[in-house]
Amino acid sequence: MVEDPGEIRAAIDETRAQIADTMQALGEKADVKARIADVTHEKTAEVKERAEGIRDAVLSSMPEAGQQKVQAAGGAARSSVDRIRSDPRKRNAVLAGVTVLVLVRRLRRRRRRAH
Repeated sequence: MVEDPGEIRAAIDETRAQIADTMQALGEKADVKARIADVTHEKTAEVKERAEGIRDAVLSSMPEAGQQKVQAAGGAARSSVDRIRSDPRKRNAVLAGVTVLVLVRRLRRRRRRAH
């Protein structure tokens, strides 16, 4: 079964293209960091959307004076967060405080389970 050299070359080129596509797909599947980033981004967007819906529902059920107070508090919280994010010392202090709180809670849970 002798084939034309042109057909053989075309078959080889097609096989190479298929192998290249397969290797690229395998590489994408093996890139765990990128896959985790994609999933994290999707979940963050879902949670944010759900939280905004809850916020809107709660605000719409409040009297107008309460809504204004909540919005003012939200603005103050955002400006505090912005100041903390912009100053590495403040950010590190907050992270250290949160870390200590988490560790204390874990230790308390372990002690309760041990008793």
